[in-house]
Formats: sequence, C-alpha cells, structure tokens
Amino acid sequence: MSEPQYHILIGSQQSGPIPLSRLQEMWQNGSVTPETLYWKQGQPGWEPIAKIASSLGQAPSQRLHQLLPNSAQSGPAAFSPSAAPGAQPSGVSGFAIASALCGLTGLVLGIPALFAIIFGHIARARIRRAGGALTGRPMATIGLVLGYFVLTVFAGVTAFVTLTDYFDGTDINDLRNAREIGAAVLQYADDHQGRTPASFGELMPQYIPDNTIFISPLAADKSSLGYELVLPDTDLHEIQDPAHTILIRARYTSAKGYRTTVYVDAHATTLRDEEK
Repeated sequence: MSEPQYHILIGSQQSGPIPLSRLQEMWQNGSVTPETLYWKQGQPGWEPIAKIASSLGQAPSQRLHQLLPNSAQSGPAAFSPSAAPGAQPSGVSGFAIASALCGLTGLVLGIPALFAIIFGHIARARIRRAGGALTGRPMATIGLVLGYFVLTVFAGVTAFVTLTDYFDGTDINDLRNAREIGAAVLQYADDHQGRTPASFGELMPQYIPDNTIFISPLAADKSSLGYELVLPDTDLHEIQDPAHTILIRARYTSAKGYRTTVYVDAHATTLRDEEK
C-alpha cells in the first residue's frame, strides 16, 4: 500500500508531494513545526501539521500545547496553492486595496494615480500566481482604470496648456494670414512664368480680393502692413533651396517672441528671431 502524500508550506514556499515517511523525518529534525500548514488529497483546505502530530512521532523541541485551537484560521493560509481542489480564497490582496484607494485619491490629488497603476499591476500578478488563494482582482482593475484615466487627463491638459502657451488665438490668425498671402504669391508666380509680384498690390483683387488680410492680428496699429514680401520680382525657378528660402515674413512677433515665416516651397512655420 502506497504512503499518503502531503503538500506543505514553509514560509511562502510550497513543497510536495512528500511521502509520510519523509514528513516524519522533517518533523523529527525540526524542518516542519506544529504551525506548518499541510494539505493532502481529499482535504478541503490547509491545516496545521499539529493536527496529524500523532502520526509523525514526538518532535524533540516542540510544545504542541502552544498551538492555538483556531490556528487553522490564523495561519498563513494566503499561500494556498492552486493544486488544492476546493480550497477557498483566504484573503484580499493588499496591493489591490491600495491600488483602488490610490485611484480614487488620484481623481482629486493626481499624483496617487501613478501608484494606483503600479500597485494594480503588482496585485494582478500576485493574484494570478496565487492560483485562487488571493482575491481582489476587481479592486486592482478599478485602480488601474482610474490611474490610467487620471494619467490620460493629465497628459491631455499638459499638452493643451503647452500648445496654448505656444500659440494663442492671434498667433494662429497671423499664421493663417501669412499662409494665404504666400499661396497667393505662389499662384501669381505660376501665372507669370515663375516671377513673383513686385509688391502685394499686384495680388489684388485677382489673387487676394480682401486687403484686410495684410493687417497683422499681432499689430497694435491695424492700419499698417503686417507682412513683408521677402522676394519681390524674383524668378522662383532660380531658387536652389525652396524649403529654406523665405518668401513671406511677418513684421510683428507674438507675445512669446515668435515670427511667422512662409517659405518658397509653401510651408509655413513660426520661429524665434534668433532661429531665422
């Protein structure tokens, strides 16, 4: 008849199957104690070895009476392995709880959302490795969702603030005006064998019907010309580097010190004066 086979937990490490004879040796030499948890086939969950001490012989240095009667409930049952059929979950992952709390706090304070993400991933990994002995996956998921939500909102707000700091409404209007003027100059050149107009006046009214486009939204004086034709009466066919040759330039800079510039290849950008 084969010996009974046991699984044991020492700390957080599971060992087994172990035959009864080997378990008796471990009991005798002190490798296992009355508080050590064991499980065998057909058993619903983990129990302290003290319950089968009579089958193991006398332990030389153990006092069985020191073991509390309810030690089966107070022992480290959180390490119940997936190999134990019918074993019930013994606890909620602390990381899952922390993840959910940090996610909720992050909605108000922001920074805890980062910890919600970290704790949520740790909790899910530990719950998965515990094989059903730990619960809390829903809380970990809530923490992750809230954490990533706050992180996404923070990134969006940061991007918005950065862009609005770089461009305000007048900057955008100034860029749009310069692009339209540049497009009109290039269209004029196409119609005149590649040669640009001598002045903006030659663009009206055929290419630019409304002359208010020449007024810069950045200028305090709305009666002055806001843009400069850098290449008047120029044959664009002779331009060697259209992408780096300026065609139109704004006369005024934005509050941040940026000046709108249109190039011969039709692309427009804003540059600080020292970048030109």
